[in-house]
Amino acid sequence: MDSLLDVSRVTTGRLVLDLLDMMMPVMNGAQLLEALREDGRLASLPVVSITADGHAESKAAQLGADAGIKKPVELPELLAVVAKYCGHG
Repeated sequence: MDSLLDVSRVTTGRLVLDLLDMMMPVMNGAQLLEALREDGRLASLPVVSITADGHAESKAAQLGADAGIKKPVELPELLAVVAKYCGHG
């Protein structure tokens, strides 16, 4: 997603998790996370930030994300996080 307009486009379906890359070209991950938290329809959507920052978990907590994953993403870690927030873990 590169803008708030894109946020409004995705709200028509049932969302269960947002895997959020913190480095996006137009709107960065922190800006998008803030927009999600301010939108009443999406405020409770679990968000997992994905970042190259060496402190992914603390950075996620600082920004208000539910969890953080460090790049490069390891598949077992990604699958465990998806399972946790999608009700399978």
